[in-house]
Amino acid sequence: MLLHLGDVPVLVISSTEAAKVVLKIHDLNSCSRPSLLGARRLTYNYKDLAFLPYGQLSRALILLMKIPNLDLVAEATIGGFCVVKYFPYVEWSRLNSYLYGPRKTTTGRNHNEYRPSSEEARHKMELELALETKEKLPTSDTDQLQYLKMIVKETLRLHPPAPMLLPRQTISHFKLNGFDIQPKTILQVNAWAIRRDPDTWKDPEEFIPERFMDSTIDFKGLHFELLPFGSGRQACPAIYMGTTTVELGLANLFYHFDWKLPDGTKEQDINMEEVLFNRSKLAIDYD
Repeated sequence: MLLHLGDVPVLVISSTEAAKVVLKIHDLNSCSRPSLLGARRLTYNYKDLAFLPYGQLSRALILLMKIPNLDLVAEATIGGFCVVKYFPYVEWSRLNSYLYGPRKTTTGRNHNEYRPSSEEARHKMELELALETKEKLPTSDTDQLQYLKMIVKETLRLHPPAPMLLPRQTISHFKLNGFDIQPKTILQVNAWAIRRDPDTWKDPEEFIPERFMDSTIDFKGLHFELLPFGSGRQACPAIYMGTTTVELGLANLFYHFDWKLPDGTKEQDINMEEVLFNRSKLAIDYD
């Protein structure tokens, strides 16, 4: 869909096929960022690589950030992300002991208590089988929790970090589905619409982690039906750190706590509507 915001052409990408053409086939033609006043002010004249228009400076910064064989070592290196290294004041091990405490139930008893009738029960059983009598979940053990990874994928599909990827701007002319895309066109990839496309996903509004079972679909930018972190030259560089942190936190929450609704509360009573912010009940209105 082509819009004209004043004299600025804005092309909205809302399908998997179009996203693949733009982000993969014509990635080099469309890898710049639009020059926006707000972004320039917030980043102190584009000192941040995420909003820096593509050019000599951005290429130099990318070269400085590159690691030899990045694709081979990035996941292994950042997959070993340790909170204490970045936030030593947190004292993660003490915090773990304080929050969770020792396990009072054995693995066998928990297996009898939980049945794989729901996502939580199945995930809980997988954690118990993988960790057995360990007191807490180390980062290295998340690799064997395949159902956990399916939950994270489905969560990123339904509730991504942002509904629209950061805007791009075309550098040179190319064709998209027979249409001419001119330079200086702003590209907005509607990742929210792509992830809920009924032609791609069965029951797209339902939370079904099992849809990723025996599936090669991933969120690392190679499968354009699932793009929470973008793709190509402008993909999010923090993808491994972000997903590792989510997996570790979610696994520990499931492993150490039994989750249920308060007595007398039903699922339909819970408001899960997504909003920009929640108004405080104690807020004071000023004239």
